[in-house]
Amino acid sequence: LCKHAVTSRPGVGYSFVSDSVQAHDTIMQTDLGQKLKDKGLCFIRRLTDANAYRGTHRNDQNTVYNHWQKSWMTDDPIEAQKIAEGQGLQVSWIESPDDGLMMETRYYKSAFEYVPMLDRNILITSIADDGEWFDSWPGIKDLPQEQRPMDMKFGDDSDISFQEKQ
Repeated sequence: LCKHAVTSRPGVGYSFVSDSVQAHDTIMQTDLGQKLKDKGLCFIRRLTDANAYRGTHRNDQNTVYNHWQKSWMTDDPIEAQKIAEGQGLQVSWIESPDDGLMMETRYYKSAFEYVPMLDRNILITSIADDGEWFDSWPGIKDLPQEQRPMDMKFGDDSDISFQEKQ
């Protein structure tokens, strides 16, 4: 099946296959695994303000991942917050001279999910939930971690160190 996925699909790139169970078991033998078990995770999203980009040279959107207006399908920040909180997110607003009224959401949860087929909990997060996901994204890759559209911390809001992410 893996060979077919590559050889019979001209012009399509390779896909990585991984063993999530083995990765989980390996991580759980480390201090990081225990911290994830004890503290859980906090997923942070920073959404820019579409109004800050209208009619400016910044319309190229290179430093934009998503505007809160697009995410919540409203131009009303009160309504957007209400919708987000209705989905279990904590919301705060940040006034930015460059990005306007930014919405920051936080979602706290376990780092693990029960997998019925395995009858066990497995680590469920990945780099796609963190700011490093944007390391090759033009415009965003040059932003410091705390200004990138996504961040991931431990569930007590303490930082996951660069070394731990490795």
